[in-house]
Amino acid sequence: MPSNILDSYKSIARLFHILCVLLAGIGFAMLAMASQISAWISLLFVIPYICSFNPSLVERLQLSTRRSNLLTWAYVPFFFLDMFYLSRSFVSSTLHLILFIQVIKLYQPKKDRDYFYLIVLSFLQVLAASSLTIDTIFLVTFLCYLLVCLSTLVAFEMKRSLESSMSEENLQGLADESVQAFKGTRGNAPLKERGWATRSIWLVSIVSFLSTLMMGSILFFAIPRFGAGYFQRIVHQPLALSGFSDRVQLGGIGIIQLDSSIVMRVRVTGNARVLNRAKWRGVTLDHFDGKTWSKHLRGIPVTYTSGQEFVLNYANTRGTRVSYQVWMEPNSTGYLFTLDQIQRLQGRLAPLSKDSADDSIMTRPHAFVRLMYQGDSIL
Repeated sequence: MPSNILDSYKSIARLFHILCVLLAGIGFAMLAMASQISAWISLLFVIPYICSFNPSLVERLQLSTRRSNLLTWAYVPFFFLDMFYLSRSFVSSTLHLILFIQVIKLYQPKKDRDYFYLIVLSFLQVLAASSLTIDTIFLVTFLCYLLVCLSTLVAFEMKRSLESSMSEENLQGLADESVQAFKGTRGNAPLKERGWATRSIWLVSIVSFLSTLMMGSILFFAIPRFGAGYFQRIVHQPLALSGFSDRVQLGGIGIIQLDSSIVMRVRVTGNARVLNRAKWRGVTLDHFDGKTWSKHLRGIPVTYTSGQEFVLNYANTRGTRVSYQVWMEPNSTGYLFTLDQIQRLQGRLAPLSKDSADDSIMTRPHAFVRLMYQGDSIL
């Protein structure tokens, strides 16, 4: 068998390994930018992820298939502990499980099936990030993910084609363990062969990426849209949703009754029945001139310019303490909805101000970003 085929196979196998690892890193970055990963979870993932680019370290810490399976099954009890007691969220605990499996896969001998798992797990990360953020930076990272994903699929197809051209004896020790392929190509393959393989993959990937982007853009603007996603802000005028403005004109109540847009989602920690009769306060309108309700009474504002945890009430009020988490959809004003006797707020809300006249709380407007915060109130 010609040596250039073997050299090309080694080069493509190494590039395929690196691209799969990059997909895992991009998926994690998208979750981090969506504010779904805490700082210590990020640290626990980033350190082993960076170390996985060192072939000698991976070989020294390599996990056998049996040990990898044992570690994965051992994580299952911790998954339920995380879901019910630590993060108290099925989504967060599932994301932690995905990150754990990715780290395990990075340090075990990999066949094509294991690489397929890495690709699928990275796609699940992108899927989760897409449903938890509408930030513009998501588009940039998604385009990077799409380019790397196309390159990975092209490299995988070229790798399989070369494998079919090679005998079983030549494949032994190369196709079974990706770390060997990753490690053994640093100096073995000639620069000409490595350059040819890399250029071919990137050329095909970039052409496919641009073609996909162009066709997607044509379909995106050709298919008519009726107030969905970003176009909802263009097609429709801002709605007079109750509590979302400090000025409401009579006649706008018809829009309130007919509109079915989701304003916010709330998750309560503990027994949700305590909120059966609870009211959510945004802003209190105290003045009526015959046509319009507006807010005239304003107290001395209490302003918080920095931080992510805000103590709003030091009084030892008696009642039932309720903890809740709110996901508020994009809105042109900054009023936050809380339950009565709000004690504490937590989230990326600074600058934050509280009006002592009606206990209304306002942060910066979030016309294009979903806002998430946690609160503690006493009913």
